Amino acid sequence: MDYICGQGFKEVELKENGDITPCCPVWTNFYSFGNVFENSIEEIMNSEKAKNFRKSIINKTYEFCNTERCVGKHAITKEELEKICKEDGTAIKFPETFSFGHDRCCNLLCIFCRDHNWMNTEEEVKKLDNLIDSKFIPMLKDAKNVKMLASGELFASRHCRNLVKKITQKYPNIKFDIVSNGILFDEENCKELGIIDKLSRVTISVHAGTEKTYNKLIRHGNYKRLWKNINWLASLKNQNKIDNLELVFTITHLNFREMKIFAQKAKKLNLEFKFFEYRKEEGKFSKNYDKTAVWLPQNKHYKEFLNIISDPIFDDPNCHLSSNIINLRKNNPTKETIIDLIKKVIKIK
Repeated sequence: MDYICGQGFKEVELKENGDITPCCPVWTNFYSFGNVFENSIEEIMNSEKAKNFRKSIINKTYEFCNTERCVGKHAITKEELEKICKEDGTAIKFPETFSFGHDRCCNLLCIFCRDHNWMNTEEEVKKLDNLIDSKFIPMLKDAKNVKMLASGELFASRHCRNLVKKITQKYPNIKFDIVSNGILFDEENCKELGIIDKLSRVTISVHAGTEKTYNKLIRHGNYKRLWKNINWLASLKNQNKIDNLELVFTITHLNFREMKIFAQKAKKLNLEFKFFEYRKEEGKFSKNYDKTAVWLPQNKHYKEFLNIISDPIFDDPNCHLSSNIINLRKNNPTKETIIDLIKKVIKIK
């Protein structure tokens, strides 16, 4: 069966500046279909830029994509494509998945992504809320799934809470994928937003195996409350009230030694768990990236990191590793050569 990438056809994302992007901006060199602050969603979805992007995928030239960074997760068949798009790149239907990444409001100060607290003012909340009916709700007329909120924290944003409430009222069958730091992700908040029975995929950022390390990485957090909420979400997962529940760990020089502890905690709850390297463009550690990137050969912790990722727990079917870590494990550079063993024997004698 012939597959092509589904990005730009089945899913788009709203960014903080109002741009509608067909994918993760890093994977598409920050390509934009248009801007919701300047045009209607109808104009944007069939703009020349949108059609040109789709044609590049249909023709498999991928000229607007960063093929070195893309992980290629969203494949669709040509049969599916014919129902949602014409050969010239014109969209027949709006995307079935819409990702909101337009609000950076967050209750935590995570050193991975920001160096100051970000909370919306009254004026900013009003400005964004005024766009709900005129801009955001019309985008979702063909949507089956809404993603909230890789840029900030849904439960900490008054605007995003208002948006979700409006979505559940207008489109009661829409399901939600939620990326969260987990601190406010409890039963009370889910009931207030009307999403407790509408959760598709839940992704919780944890980034540590112990409370001590968590507190170094996440300011204003609450490790005990985080795991209380994770346990509650795991109970929903066991009742089949959440389709997927995954915990995420971003690797740096400050936490890599706790990868196994984190994996054991996730495994105990029978949850999926993911590991990603800290991306150079993400924030605080970008200026001293070589010190942070324990997966690079020049890093002083490189050999220790290789030993850690060789542990069999990372073969667990619920464990998901980045392609780079998979390659490091596959090449197995931690295996001792005969020469290494001889040197050890000589040294012991």
